[in-house]
Amino acid sequence: MKLGLLRYLPLVLATLLGASPAVAEEIDEASRSAARQVGYEGLKAYRAGRYGEALEKLGRAYAVVKAPSLGLWTARAMIQMGRLVEASERLLEVTRLPISSGDTALQAAAKETASKERKQLEPRIPHLRIQVEGADPAAVGVTLDGRAIPAALLGVDRPVNPGQHELRGVLGGQSVVEFATLSEGQSRQVVLHFAPGEKTAAELAAEALPFGEPSPSGAPPAATPEAQPAPTRSADATRPAIPSTTIQAETDETSDAGTPGGGAQRALGWVGVGVGALGLGVGTATGFMALTMKDELDSGDCRDHVCGPNEHDRVDAYNSLRTASTAGFIVGGLGMAAGWALLLTAPEPPSQGSASMIPWVSLGAAGLAGRF
Repeated sequence: MKLGLLRYLPLVLATLLGASPAVAEEIDEASRSAARQVGYEGLKAYRAGRYGEALEKLGRAYAVVKAPSLGLWTARAMIQMGRLVEASERLLEVTRLPISSGDTALQAAAKETASKERKQLEPRIPHLRIQVEGADPAAVGVTLDGRAIPAALLGVDRPVNPGQHELRGVLGGQSVVEFATLSEGQSRQVVLHFAPGEKTAAELAAEALPFGEPSPSGAPPAATPEAQPAPTRSADATRPAIPSTTIQAETDETSDAGTPGGGAQRALGWVGVGVGALGLGVGTATGFMALTMKDELDSGDCRDHVCGPNEHDRVDAYNSLRTASTAGFIVGGLGMAAGWALLLTAPEPPSQGSASMIPWVSLGAAGLAGRF
């Protein structure tokens, strides 16, 4: 196999040493020289079976010199690494590269070879179809190996690389996880089942707001009708004689009796601000924990967003933290907005001394006396 690969080496070297004028105009000579050296090292690594190193170095050279031959070899390194989907896309890109003046025969040969190898590669690529049951697919957040899948592509065959893949669907507080292992050329369907009636994260956040709760004084939050004017009778006629046992009190609470709805609305406003602050705090804390766990996963037994069986528990914990962080920020934002809206629109309390109520007690009788 290695001897067969050597026959392509002159094609690569010729392209690196004599890039077409159209390519040479885009980069300086020093960059071409550096790309040529990196390309040599990548080919040597490929022949030695160090495909990861080969892909990294050939990819760097290809990023500088878009030569069809370099693109062809980066695709071959991807195939050796099991990245069939990326290799297919790279081969397709090579077939679409323009042929400029210069080494047109060598470029055309590389493009023709890329087209043939892509046709041979296509049947080897596995395909995965993701279905959602029990919920509206548009309301479910679906990820494949940690990457979001558009709702429009659910139920459609999707090319994937061989190996194990994690599928996760999140709807409100419900999370469904499935794993699928595919070999080359295999097609498979995975269904994410949700319990009917599960609420979305936005609906759960809206229910967490304090709307509709009774006010601390027991009065409804809605504003009450304006107080009726007091009777025209004199104060002496309406207030009985108060002996020494009479209890008199005039408090700030009774002075605000004219607008009970304003006090309740302000109380609800501060409750909303408190809920918002708590939600933002939870979102920030869980988001920081999720980022920390992501760094640990990346440095552990995970590669290309695919983790081994030993990391499944930590992957589940990471995804739970991400969901909690998102819900926290949603609740926090809605709570803050609702709280400040209630505070800013609450009626102003009446001025001190504009109204008061005095309880009185005497032998055999008790009551309230008002001043308006």
